[in-house]
Amino acid sequence: MTITKEKLAAANKSLTTMNIKGRNYATVATRLNAFRAICPDGTIDTTVCDVDDERVLIQAKIYDETGHLLASGTAEEEKEASRINSTSYVENCETSAIGRALANAGIGSEENISSADELANALMNQRELLSGKRLLSIYCSEHALDAAALSDEHGLDKVPKGQKWQYYELVAQMMKERNE
Repeated sequence: MTITKEKLAAANKSLTTMNIKGRNYATVATRLNAFRAICPDGTIDTTVCDVDDERVLIQAKIYDETGHLLASGTAEEEKEASRINSTSYVENCETSAIGRALANAGIGSEENISSADELANALMNQRELLSGKRLLSIYCSEHALDAAALSDEHGLDKVPKGQKWQYYELVAQMMKERNE
């Protein structure tokens, strides 16, 4: 089953996307499901190009059922970039590489190549320079929420210094609940 422009357009039209900062993004899982629907016998090959204790570089290649290369994508992750990466930087990198390859193949990329997962991670990393309380305060002010009430409700007033990840986790959870 060859991937045609018509099949890509139909798959992209049916994708569930998340609106983040006014633009629509598809998750890697959504892109992968679309690929499987339009090319059920296609394959995805990932290669670790470089890895050490601090970072990893992975390339993903997308093939149709005949073995024809449709697209590739590359991603890099740093172990210290986030709390999740501290234990799963290789897995996250592979997922990002697959998402980028699928986007380069035209799946879920009518508006953006970045997936919702990549963008949420990038936004959190940009905000990582902020203190946890400041991050929560900014997010709450952007969404007309009561930061003090949320902090109390989640016991954040008892968070020891250096444990700001709990604030990030709460903001990430709220972003996910709001499909941001």
